[in-house]
Amino acid sequence: MKPALQVAPGVYDENLWEGLDFLLAEMGKRNMKAVMVLSNFWSWSGGFSQYLKWAEHGEIPYPQMKEHDWWEYGNYTKDFLTNDKCLLWYRNHVKRVLTRRNSITGEFYKDDPTIMAWQLANEPRGYDDLEAFSKWIQQTSDLIKSMDGNHLVSLGSEGNTPFAKEGLRADIDNAYKNIDYITLHIWVQNWNWYTPGQGKSAYDAMVKKVDRYWNDHVAIAKKMNKPLVLEEYGMARDDFSYEVEASVEERNRYYWYIYNKFVSNVESEGAVQGVNFWSYAGEGRPLQPGEYWSLGDDFIGDPPHELQGWYGVYDSDVSTLEVVKENMTKVK
Repeated sequence: MKPALQVAPGVYDENLWEGLDFLLAEMGKRNMKAVMVLSNFWSWSGGFSQYLKWAEHGEIPYPQMKEHDWWEYGNYTKDFLTNDKCLLWYRNHVKRVLTRRNSITGEFYKDDPTIMAWQLANEPRGYDDLEAFSKWIQQTSDLIKSMDGNHLVSLGSEGNTPFAKEGLRADIDNAYKNIDYITLHIWVQNWNWYTPGQGKSAYDAMVKKVDRYWNDHVAIAKKMNKPLVLEEYGMARDDFSYEVEASVEERNRYYWYIYNKFVSNVESEGAVQGVNFWSYAGEGRPLQPGEYWSLGDDFIGDPPHELQGWYGVYDSDVSTLEVVKENMTKVK
């Protein structure tokens, strides 16, 4: 993703800072809240792998390239957790963000009521270095709380995921006192649970897996007495089409299913306190649906390392937006 906010360790693009200032100021006018994600396990916004490259840890094995895959990328990126240079740069970045004074409102970010929470990173994972992962979670959450007593803190992980070797343990990863709520992501296509067009039996089998995954994490949240937020879930357009005009009947059906679970949970005062679909693209459109993002393309919600048009909900997807509106009205 270009341009980048941090172009080298401790070196920032002031124009991008001012853009973020503007975004927060406009969100504040609309009584909207922001979750500020402080880094990324995945490559599309730089994140852990970019820190490693700056530390001369070798070239990033981008999984979009034919000679690399996702597991190779993950095994490279996990080394962030044990690289002293990377950890120092990351901590410095956390401090820089929290102490940023908004050029429009004059407020420090750590005092800004528009910000709901700080998130340690997008979808971090420990792989086979669970001790280093746990240490990073505890130290980072402690650092943030030592500087900012106004905002919530979350980890940003998917939960346990179906793959044990990714090194995620929701009951342990979220147990630290300065992690205020538990995050959950459900990716039925990425996890090979379902793809639009596979039919009713496959859909029904997927629903059972989602129910089980949801219930497992609700049980963890109840045991820990912490709220749970389903931050990300989504589904492609019908027949796994990337085209903007493709129908969204299966997506709408899946959204209804998730929202029904959420509304029922709220009505029963359950652990799940929020649900966010991925992702709203608004007026943006992919220049080349089904291809990777290129410099100059619209940012539409689908991250640059994924094929554009996969999960985006456009302003023209009226039926999907009605599903969201109708259900969220029930829990106001």
